[in-house]
Amino acid sequence: MVNVTARARELLSFALDEIAEAPDQRLRLGPREQLWLALDEIAEAPDQGFQFGPTGPGQLGVFPDTEREDDQVVEHDGHPVLVLDREIVDALAGWTIDIEETEEGPRFVLKA
Repeated sequence: MVNVTARARELLSFALDEIAEAPDQRLRLGPREQLWLALDEIAEAPDQGFQFGPTGPGQLGVFPDTEREDDQVVEHDGHPVLVLDREIVDALAGWTIDIEETEEGPRFVLKA
């Protein structure tokens, strides 16, 4: 299981509210090379980024998607905001998704 802090859930909820085009959309954590829309590209202000660390091949990011049967679902205030597929959950088991404040704005980080 991947843990997600309350602050990270809150920011994920905000990001989902900004980009969701359908009520069943969630954010999915996945490899950046699979992303068709990186959240840092749609942020309203330049200092609001929603990416996981540096951008580039092999990095993780979040993007809009729908829930799948085998996903781990992360909720904020009783509403699903993030989904993680089995491969990501297995690879990041025991890790925590958190927020780190940077000069460019908040960034998601993974902590062991």
